[in-house]
Amino acid sequence: MLRAQRLQDSPNDHLLRTYYHWIDRGVAFYFLDSASEEQFDGAQIAWFENVLEKDMASASVKTMVVECTRRFRKAFPRGTA
Repeated sequence: MLRAQRLQDSPNDHLLRTYYHWIDRGVAFYFLDSASEEQFDGAQIAWFENVLEKDMASASVKTMVVECTRRFRKAFPRGTA
């Protein structure tokens, strides 16, 4: 499912990534990798902006869920992220 979604998002992207996205029954799920010291690199941000824009324009996507690695969540006080 993830490989098919990745190729649908970007047909020329055949590399494995630590961030990904899939759509299931009208819900778009995004998993972002923020475990490195720089948190999000430029390639990941560009990818996220691209898939988010496509999903926001899609009538079939009704809900969006974003998940980040634990390190990112610790950067915010409890209840704010």
